[in-house]
Amino acid sequence: MGVVKKIIDEGQGWECPRELYEVEAWITAKAADGKMILPRMNNPYHFTFGKSEIPKGLEMGIGTMAKREKAVIFVNDSYLTNSSLIQIPEGHVEVQFEVELAHFTQVRDMLGDGRLIKRRIHDGKAPLEKDVNFMRLTARKKWCYRLVV
Repeated sequence: MGVVKKIIDEGQGWECPRELYEVEAWITAKAADGKMILPRMNNPYHFTFGKSEIPKGLEMGIGTMAKREKAVIFVNDSYLTNSSLIQIPEGHVEVQFEVELAHFTQVRDMLGDGRLIKRRIHDGKAPLEKDVNFMRLTARKKWCYRLVV
């Protein structure tokens, strides 16, 4: 089976989290027999997408979700990798994660080497479509004249 996602509530917008995005999500987990493995916490989980902070199968499922979407993600044991943030005890054939994607922030490595990181501060308000984000940019060019004699 691998990873299967069942949508409970549709999300808002079209954008999905990608590598380096900062994600906030409410996550609970149950074993195939219904036993609670990971209860709901007081605060949502915060993690960086693509950094193996959560199991691989869960990350694959969250990578297809929109903001405010609520879904159940079924993950079999081959996709339950070790992770630093969420520890799943070994021996489970399948784990059922209930995920509500609260928010994610766009983060991009502009040069690919970590020297220049661009982070979206807040979502824009577009006059044409709700899902379009605008950025105001001011650029100045300094002119240098050379006198040729």
